[in-house]
Formats: sequence, C-alpha cells, structure tokens
Amino acid sequence: MLKIFIKILIASIIIGTITIAGVFIFIVFSGEKEVVELTNDFNGERIFLIKKSWGINDSKIVIGLDDNVGIGYNSCEDKYVLTTGSDFIFYKLEEGKLYVYNNDFKSPESNKFQTKIEFINLSNPEFYNLWDNKNYKKQRIMKFPE
Repeated sequence: MLKIFIKILIASIIIGTITIAGVFIFIVFSGEKEVVELTNDFNGERIFLIKKSWGINDSKIVIGLDDNVGIGYNSCEDKYVLTTGSDFIFYKLEEGKLYVYNNDFKSPESNKFQTKIEFINLSNPEFYNLWDNKNYKKQRIMKFPE
C-alpha cells in the first residue's frame, strides 16, 4: 500500500511540475504583441511602437528601432519603455519629430534614434479631453494600440 501511495505522489509531483512549467513557457513565449511601424519621411528612419502582453496584467509599451521585445522589463536596453501601467498612448509623427503624449517613458541606455522624440505630459483633464469623443483624431493625433 505504501509503494502505491509513493508512486502516486511521485507521479503527481512530476505531472504538476510539467504542467506549471508548460503554463509558464506558454505565457512568456506566446504573449500577444501589437506593432505599428512608423517611417520618418525626413530621414527614412523606421520606428516601431510595440505593446507586448504576457498573461492578465503583465504588459508593456515600448518605442524601438526594431520590433523585438525580450522577456521582462530589463530586456529593452535599446528602447524607450513605458514605466506606468497604461493600456495605450497617444502619438503624432510630424515634421520629422515623434510626439508622444505620455512622459512616463524610461530612455534607452543606448540611444541610436535619429528622430527626435518629444514626450509631452498631459494632466488628467487634458488626457480625457483627447480621449473623449475621439477628440485626438480631430487634432491628427493617433492612439496606440487603436
């Protein structure tokens, strides 16, 4: 009887470990990714806005020169990383400059952007005024992700 109990216990531990590892790998590697590619007409530089989501409440928005997003928040040393838990940002590419209407971005350690990126702080009333009735569209501002 004890041998059967030990076999069941060992089998349960092995199956549980494999299941937990499988779920973790699935969440990390198959997360949802949304990408918008922008091209600066002044210098031809391609800029990517990326939102990567892992699981329920783990997502980040980054601005980069490629669309690669590694695992974890410290893996984006060459990208601007949004440090707050925002679901979207407003932006506008105009006259060779990218305007991002959120100033909660961490700058890349290795900044290779040719395009000037200007982060604009919005107060709560300003933010909701843009969002309300899609007023941002009237000002030729885009929302990412749409």
